[in-house]
Amino acid sequence: MKPTNWRWSLAVMQVLLASGLLVVGHIQERTHRASLERNARPGWELKAEWDYMSSARICLLTINSPPSLLSMPFVALVAKFKFAPQFVFLSTVALFWYWIGSMLDKRAKPVGPVKGARWIRVAGLFCCVILFGIGVRGFFTGGLPAIIELSDVLWSLILGFYFAKELTQQRAALVTTA
Repeated sequence: MKPTNWRWSLAVMQVLLASGLLVVGHIQERTHRASLERNARPGWELKAEWDYMSSARICLLTINSPPSLLSMPFVALVAKFKFAPQFVFLSTVALFWYWIGSMLDKRAKPVGPVKGARWIRVAGLFCCVILFGIGVRGFFTGGLPAIIELSDVLWSLILGFYFAKELTQQRAALVTTA
């Protein structure tokens, strides 16, 4: 029996799930906005609503908390184009879950010495600290649903422990070879 290639299967499944949740979230938000416009009094115009988030978008941000953090600066750069922010977000989702899948694929193989650039692990640890700060700050200030803030904290702890473990293993490998 051939083992599952987690790199591609996990990335494709998550991109399909994220695409579906984006579409369903857009439909839910449009339906909510239409119901608010129907209930508006004569002479009132609905400009924007900041306290509503569709359940599909909540699920999307709960599952894909790290990719949403990683895609933020790039989404801001292309925000004026119609579908570019969604494409950037989905690309980040694909890269993130491809990386998770590659870690699952490596788990099945015997592990050798840790290789790779140290700065990548330090940058990952730094991003985990930022994500942890966003999650903790969100608990006290509100704004997003609590499940998203909890997801931020949990993802940052899981990935933070992973990057810290990788850094210590890499340092131990350097010390033993020296």
